[in-house]
Amino acid sequence: MSNVHRLQPLVGTVMLLDDALILPKDIMEELDWEESVLLELEFVNERWILKQSKVAAAKYMGGKTNVEES
Repeated sequence: MSNVHRLQPLVGTVMLLDDALILPKDIMEELDWEESVLLELEFVNERWILKQSKVAAAKYMGGKTNVEES
């Protein structure tokens, strides 16, 4: 994690609903993540890290698969 980016104070509250982590719109806008890119969850130094995957795979969307090679 060589590129450290601190998020600005955010309006929304992260919630947990039915075993899903709900992120407010302002957090997603700040992260600028693409919906079709899969996420990875990793435990490092006593903290959970959620990041976009660099694997050449993507979420199945509307009858088309959006796959980008890395």
